[in-house]
Amino acid sequence: MKIALIGYGKMGREVERVAKLRGHTVCAIIDRSEPAATHREIDGSGS
Repeated sequence: MKIALIGYGKMGREVERVAKLRGHTVCAIIDRSEPAATHREIDGSGS
């Protein structure tokens, strides 16, 4: 499953960690606190 996270605080990081353990891919992270942009693309390698 491909997952887009909205928010990357403690809960967002935990969701990412568990998703990767279960074989899912986090393909995007949207976080308002990131100064460069509100959308950060993640490479598809699962890293």
